[in-house]
Formats: sequence, C-alpha cells, structure tokens
Amino acid sequence: MCPFRPFDLQSFSSSLSLVASVKGHDLLLWRKSKLDWSYAIGELFIVVAGVLIALAIGQWNTDRLERADEKAVVARLLKDLRSDVSFFDFRLDHVIQKEDSLL
Repeated sequence: MCPFRPFDLQSFSSSLSLVASVKGHDLLLWRKSKLDWSYAIGELFIVVAGVLIALAIGQWNTDRLERADEKAVVARLLKDLRSDVSFFDFRLDHVIQKEDSLL
C-alpha cells in the first residue's frame, strides 16, 4: 500500500473552512472555491501593455538617435561641400590668371 494518501478535496475544504472561520474572514474560502480569471486576464493585459510600451519607447529612442546621426552627417557633408567649392573657386581663379598671362 502506498504511504501517501490521495488528495481529498472534501477534507481540504473542511480544513479551509475551519481556518477561515477561526480567522474571522472568508478570504481563504473565496480563493479556494473560485479562480478569478478576470483578475488573471487583467494582470496579463497589464504585463503585455507594459512590454509593448517599453518596446515602443525603445524604438522611439533608436529613431531619435538615428535622426541625430543623420543631421550630423548632413552637416559634415555641407561643410565639406562648401570647403570644396571655395577650393575650386580659388583654383579656377588661378587657372584664369594663368590663361590671361598666356594671351
């Protein structure tokens, strides 16, 4: 014979009733008698919403940093283009002076 007794819901229920009546409230009876699915679904919804909000904030921050990098690259390109234009203007003036001196 097995040394363990199978779970007996009736004796468990009566012992919970005794504990609840001793403590003066029905909290244990309520928790054992009914699983509150609406509470579980609400908790699941809150966790999923929190994760989705965290992902959205992370994506927003990544996009913001990428835009800042793009602005820095564009600013460097404009600076380089202005520098190149001034350099080529100087070279063009120099070439024109050489051309005029040859004529």
